[in-house]
Amino acid sequence: MTRDLSTLLIGTVIDGSLYAIIGVGFVILFRSTGVINFAQGAFMALSGYLYLVAVNAGLPWAPALAAAIVMSGLIGALAYVLLFRRLVGAELFPLVIATLGLSTVLTVAMMLIWGPEIRSLPSPFQMRPLFFVGGMPVTGLDVFVVVLGVVAIGAVTWMVQGTRVGTRMRAVANSSLLSGLMRIDVHRVSALAWGLSAGLTAAAGVAYALRTTIDPVTAQGFGLVAFAAVLIGGLDSLRGAITGGFILAFVQTAAVLILGGSWSEVTAYVALLAILFTRPQGIFGSPSVVRL
Repeated sequence: MTRDLSTLLIGTVIDGSLYAIIGVGFVILFRSTGVINFAQGAFMALSGYLYLVAVNAGLPWAPALAAAIVMSGLIGALAYVLLFRRLVGAELFPLVIATLGLSTVLTVAMMLIWGPEIRSLPSPFQMRPLFFVGGMPVTGLDVFVVVLGVVAIGAVTWMVQGTRVGTRMRAVANSSLLSGLMRIDVHRVSALAWGLSAGLTAAAGVAYALRTTIDPVTAQGFGLVAFAAVLIGGLDSLRGAITGGFILAFVQTAAVLILGGSWSEVTAYVALLAILFTRPQGIFGSPSVVRL
C-alpha cells in the first residue's frame, strides 16, 4: 500500500508538472490570440530534436536546453508572422484547421530531416536514485522535471502578471481592437504569445524526451492529453491549466495502478467528460469561452 501511494504521489507530481507547463502554453496563446494550437505536440517533438542537434554540436546540456527552447520559440513566432497573422479575426474552426496543418508540416519536416525511427536523448542525469519516497526511487531527472515546471511556470506567470509586456498581453486578450487604438502593437504581442507558448512546450518536450524517447509522432499524443488537462482546468485560466494538469496526472496514475497501463488515456478523457458535464467551462474557466 505504501509503495502504491508513493507511486501515485511521484507520478502525479512529475506528469502533472509536464502537463502544467504545456497547459500554461495553451492558455497564454488562447488568451492572447484566440487560437487553440493543436500543433503543441509537434513542438514538443521538435524541441527534442533541436536539443539533440545542440548536444551533438558540443553544447553542454543546460545551454542545449536553452537553445532548444529559444529556437522553438522563434519558430512559433515565425508561424504567427507567416501564417496566423493573416488569419486574425477568423472564426475558430479555420484557426483549428490551420494549427492541424502546421502540425502536419512540422511532423513531415521532422521525418524528412531526422527520419521516423525512435531515438534516445543523451541524459545528463544518472539513473541511480537520489532518494526514496515510501520505498520508491526518485532520480535526478525526476527532480529536474519538477524544478523545470516550477521555474518555467513561475517565470511566465510573473511576466504575464507583473511586467509591462504582460500588461499589454492582458490588454490584447481583453480587446485587440481597443489595444490597437491605444497604440499597442497587437501583432508583436501575438507573435510574442506564440513564441512563449512554443518555448514552454519545448521545455516540456525536452524533459519528456529525456524521460522516454523521441520520434516525430509519439510526443504529440502526450500534447493532446495535455489539452484535455487544460479543458478540465479552464481554457482561459493559468491556475486552471496547472490544476487540470495535476488532476489529470493523478487520475491517470491511479488508473494505471488499479486497472493497468492500457487505461491511462481512456481515464484521462473520462475525467474530462465528467468535468465538462458538470462545469462546461472547466474548473476555473470563464463561461464565455468557446468549446469545440
